[in-house]
Amino acid sequence: MLAVVATAAVRRGARAAAAGAIGAPPPEPARILYRAKGVALLRAVVRLKLLQLAGGAGALTALSGVAQLDAALAAGTAGAAVGCSCALIWLQTRFVGELALAPCGRVRLSTLAASGARVDALLPPGALIPPLAGLPPEKAAAFVAGARVLAFDVEGGKRFLLAPRSAARLDARALAAVLAGEAVT
Repeated sequence: MLAVVATAAVRRGARAAAAGAIGAPPPEPARILYRAKGVALLRAVVRLKLLQLAGGAGALTALSGVAQLDAALAAGTAGAAVGCSCALIWLQTRFVGELALAPCGRVRLSTLAASGARVDALLPPGALIPPLAGLPPEKAAAFVAGARVLAFDVEGGKRFLLAPRSAARLDARALAAVLAGEAVT
């Protein structure tokens, strides 16, 4: 038991050292431009959906052997559950929970993994394809502040979604500048 506790303490120390917490000044915090409202609820829904999918598959397997369920009914129910789960997983990996400027000048996107865990991605400069390029800064900021859903692409063909109108935290001018491909001050 003592070996397990010691191993866990060594792992925590190694993680802290890798993060730069031991013997180094703390890193500068990122400047948050956008934070979505309800990410914790989305995370809970995702985890419950995974439990529902596992439980439904188990129940259908058990009932099909006992009750001689019609194969079409069982396949339809399983297909609907899998389809709904796939759509939810697609949404959570594309919905941006937080968009921030890291101290190194990169854009940090936070989304959710299939398990509901937070996933941060640092985009290199120029990787975000600016959807608001060419708009004057005032119009771009007004557009961002009033948009229900705002989609933008990243190099590699992946599309992300923001919901600025219902954001818990929003710096509309700075977010509009990032989405216009301009430098943020």
